[in-house]
Amino acid sequence: MKKLDQTGDTNFRELHQYVRLYDFPEFAKTAQLSDIIEPETESARIFADVRMPHQFPCHNKAAAYVSYIYFLEKQSEINPKVRDRIKGRLDKFAEYWGINNIINTAVTKHASFQAEDIGSLPDSSFAFVWTGDDGYGNTTQTRRYPMRNELEVKAAASWFNQYLPEIREQYGFLDRQTVANKILDKAAQMGITLDRNEDVLEKAAGRGWCDPSIAASVIRNRIKVGHRVDHPVASALEKLAESVENTASMFMDPASTANLAETIDQFDRTYHVLNKYSEAVPAPEDVFFQATYKEAEEVVKDACTTTTGTVSSSQDFSKLSTSDIRDLFGDEMANEVTTGLKVDPEKLAAVASTLPRPDAQLFDRLLTDNGISPIAKEASDTRIGFDHKQLKQIASLIS
Repeated sequence: MKKLDQTGDTNFRELHQYVRLYDFPEFAKTAQLSDIIEPETESARIFADVRMPHQFPCHNKAAAYVSYIYFLEKQSEINPKVRDRIKGRLDKFAEYWGINNIINTAVTKHASFQAEDIGSLPDSSFAFVWTGDDGYGNTTQTRRYPMRNELEVKAAASWFNQYLPEIREQYGFLDRQTVANKILDKAAQMGITLDRNEDVLEKAAGRGWCDPSIAASVIRNRIKVGHRVDHPVASALEKLAESVENTASMFMDPASTANLAETIDQFDRTYHVLNKYSEAVPAPEDVFFQATYKEAEEVVKDACTTTTGTVSSSQDFSKLSTSDIRDLFGDEMANEVTTGLKVDPEKLAAVASTLPRPDAQLFDRLLTDNGISPIAKEASDTRIGFDHKQLKQIASLIS
């Protein structure tokens, strides 16, 4: 386990920074380093974090103060359940050493630092960004769920999964898609696995495919359950179902499918279908993107998906040269993805799948320039798709 307190601070660079930021009280400024990092015993009772290896020593007043500062600065890296227990013990040590008021001052300063830090973050660092009218003619912006580290990204993913019904009520499919894509992109950039939340996010992000006949069926079912659907609208929806049933190729273009999902989402809002979702009438993303990219990767064993939504066969990466990679991404990446003098497809796939979106876009263009066609793509002017055998395998995921 990574040490987050003063005992894990190499060369005490963070300590020197915190002294300036928080204007340490005299008893902490004049304390010897050994006083704050070397307790006389390793007994768990003198630490705020009693898990091994013990962290945040509080064996004297100076150590307790310094440990509290490190906790304030590093708490976002600690699991929330454990975090509360550590804070509770730190508060008890602060009371024991009679430094409650000094700690409260530090907590207030930390809150102001956090507000300034969050205020300076770009919108891309938040899972949810909404600009609207406050009702008095003023434009306001709401930003929620910053994603600066692994725990915050996982918290954003968990929020989206837990409150998806409420999110559906307030925001249309395309807005939900934007939020889900931001969380998935940030997780990919940081190499984070989102476990059970990933499937929900992939569908909400429009990263998948479905059987057109199933899609047509659930569109028709909406005519039956919609509240007071008049004849012209029912007729238009029936024509849409027929079009979907007879245009299977559109499901190879998730951008077109996303527009279809938005159309059905708007119908659901207008005709009160949101509270009637069921197996027969699922939410748009649960049918139109039923077979996710992750599931498709299981079908196409050597598939590599980048953060742009491009799915390629990694075996095609052997067509790339080391100089291609070096020219675009530098020596470090070129060395990482080569074996001997040649590009190693498996190594390149592992790196390419985690590239941040701008770099992934460069990588997509590199594939195109070298005549490597993707299996499927997030948006495309040309028709791209799985071959017949692969389509049969993906269909088996849905049926």
